[in-house]
Amino acid sequence: MPIANRLAGELSPYLLQHAHNPVAWQPWSDEAFAEAARRDVPVLVSIGYSACHWCHVMEHESFADESTAQHMNANLVCIKVDREERPDIDALHMEYLQRLSGHGGWPLNVFVTPERVPFYGGTYFPPHRRGGMPSWLEVVDGVCAAYQREKGRIQSKAQDLAEELSTGSPSEAKPLPPAQEIEAGITRHILSTDPVWGGFPGAPKFPPHSFLAMCLAREIGSPQEAGLLRLSLDRIGQGGIRDHVGGGFARYSTDEHWIVPHFEKMLYDNAQLLGIYAQAAAVFGEPRYARIARDTASWMRQELADPEGGYRCALDADSEGEEGAYYVWKWEELSEVLGNQISDFAKTWNCSPGGNFEGANVLWRNGPEPAEPNLPEDTWRSMLFTARQLREKPGLDYKVLASWNGLTLAGLSIAGARLADEHLLRQARGVAKFCLRRLRHEGGLWSVWKRGQAKNPGTLEDWAFLGDGLLELWLATQETPWLDGALDCADQILQRFGDPGVPTLRFADKSRTDLFAQVTPLHDNATPSGNGVAARLFAKLHHLTGREDLRVAAQGIVDSCGDLLARFPRGYSSLADAWRILSPKALLAHVDGPPQDPAFREMKALLQRGSRIPDVLVVGRGSDLAGALALGFAGSHPHAAGPTAWICRGTECLPPVHSPAELRWALAPEQAIQSPIEH
Repeated sequence: MPIANRLAGELSPYLLQHAHNPVAWQPWSDEAFAEAARRDVPVLVSIGYSACHWCHVMEHESFADESTAQHMNANLVCIKVDREERPDIDALHMEYLQRLSGHGGWPLNVFVTPERVPFYGGTYFPPHRRGGMPSWLEVVDGVCAAYQREKGRIQSKAQDLAEELSTGSPSEAKPLPPAQEIEAGITRHILSTDPVWGGFPGAPKFPPHSFLAMCLAREIGSPQEAGLLRLSLDRIGQGGIRDHVGGGFARYSTDEHWIVPHFEKMLYDNAQLLGIYAQAAAVFGEPRYARIARDTASWMRQELADPEGGYRCALDADSEGEEGAYYVWKWEELSEVLGNQISDFAKTWNCSPGGNFEGANVLWRNGPEPAEPNLPEDTWRSMLFTARQLREKPGLDYKVLASWNGLTLAGLSIAGARLADEHLLRQARGVAKFCLRRLRHEGGLWSVWKRGQAKNPGTLEDWAFLGDGLLELWLATQETPWLDGALDCADQILQRFGDPGVPTLRFADKSRTDLFAQVTPLHDNATPSGNGVAARLFAKLHHLTGREDLRVAAQGIVDSCGDLLARFPRGYSSLADAWRILSPKALLAHVDGPPQDPAFREMKALLQRGSRIPDVLVVGRGSDLAGALALGFAGSHPHAAGPTAWICRGTECLPPVHSPAELRWALAPEQAIQSPIEH
């Protein structure tokens, strides 16, 4: 007989949500697979996360049902996995499902042999036949019958499947095309923006984090491109996907107008959008984007900050047993809170007695919000926020993840630099110190931390996102420990995730031996690709240090993506960003001068908060630069008697400039390099 449910001792809030199911759930372990081999039954690997609405639905409909659980226990060994706690397991099984069916999502239910070989999978299944979908028990019975009938064939194909899943380069990719083709591909994708609602056409609509970040980091090619990027930023910022009462963004919109969100609020979305809106505030000189960035940072701090310094994972979509109950407003509730102001409020926030979501209202606005505080609107927000505090709050996932905290560190650092906000930089330092104190250890990096307990070796995303975040904090502050930490992460990535003769990086640390195959995903998802972020980190550190091994590693990863950078840059944006930083289009800057000199301070501000922000910025005293920077692009520049800036594009540099006016000229997009200087 199968053993009882074994999840009660786990750290993961998602696993603990299933600890009282009648299903005999087990955590991922050698013991679970040994039991399957002993009983000669398939293994169900069921993967989700605590804020996942449809994970909750399937649990309530099927996994909490006694008769369904008895059937599962009799015919399967059942393993529950938190995708956030074990992203390596999730990445492997998601790659399998996407190759099997062309789509994926959560809950992710994959059936595997006792040898851990996947042979069937899907996402949500209803308890009874519905909408062309079989019932969950029909799926279980069909899978178990197929396993007994075709066990030999499944096992014989195991090695082929492992090699297929481990392929690092996309099978459809052709060699890397010329630069102009890649640039044309990026432009084509910007121009394919939904011309009315922003983002990319269709529903559901996800904020294109990586694509927006990549576009805002490059020289924007035309006013039309700039207008479409701003359209997306405006529509996302004014839509119901943003919580206009408490701050922060939901994961995605269920419609193409950004109105009705899927109400879960994830750290990774908000960390990325924080940096994107702060970058856009500088690039476009737009105060309302700065306000959105600050509101997002404030929500993150209030709702997700852990007292130790890190940031927790997520807030659920559900409360009081309903999706979105915490966030939506019935007309009667609004009338009670706002009184005779309800008419003006309704015009601004598109509310009505009938509502726009199951008889209630999701707040959204047709036009952009004011750039500066607006007394009526801020009063309304305050009144609604106070009333909402009386509701039952969505559940909080207390886990602290190295990867998502790396994204948070980058977002806070970018926002602190672009908005000249020392408070945000203090928060960034707090995250960095937490990661280096609680997650980094002599043997590596812990992936997960919760209330004093850490577990699981760091994945490629953990190391790459942390390294990227530390480098962004150094670029914002020029404080040596953060550059040292970024270099350490880069070295660890090469050692732990690189394989001889293979240009791409594996997802799981080489110390992991409990996976059937290794995957090396290159495409961006809700978070950027670990390979893409690592390549970008290597490329920037190469410019700073002159290390050729980092350039070679970055170029190898980029080359593996081939012409997909031109054909589908939207899906490979982090790698497109790395490609640009390796190319002559990279913008490198070194500024030097007396710290109190007004011209020096204005030049530094231009480089940190102007419309064209360098990919790499060094602030320091010319040839006094030592250590890691001594052999980089800035290391050979001489002492400057007064304010001086050196601007390089790729491997070519302009003559030094000595005033803010000259610096603006040097940063102009149309400025061609003159009189190249060797460095």
